Amino acid sequence: MSITEFKPEYAGKLNFYLSLLSEQVRKPHEQPSIGILIGQRKQCTVVEFALRDINKPIGVATYPLTDTLPAERRSLFPTTRSWCAGSVPWRRHCGGRGGASSY
Repeated sequence: MSITEFKPEYAGKLNFYLSLLSEQVRKPHEQPSIGILIGQRKQCTVVEFALRDINKPIGVATYPLTDTLPAERRSLFPTTRSWCAGSVPWRRHCGGRGGASSY
């Protein structure tokens, strides 16, 4: 997943990872892996040319960003205050002591 616009080199890198996965990890009874690139934006022409000669299944999708959380979902997430105070129950079980570096 990327927070930037799609870049052609992403297709090459994903193709490399899929080849490595197929050769080193995939079992004989398993189907080939599928590559999925998710980014903030894409230009269809750039994506088309980047994937044109790649023979592995790769999908490219975008996602929207929003600054607000819908009211009906707010109760599902901790508040900033409870998160920073470390009072989120499942966060303690993950070893969190505050800040992203605790993971």
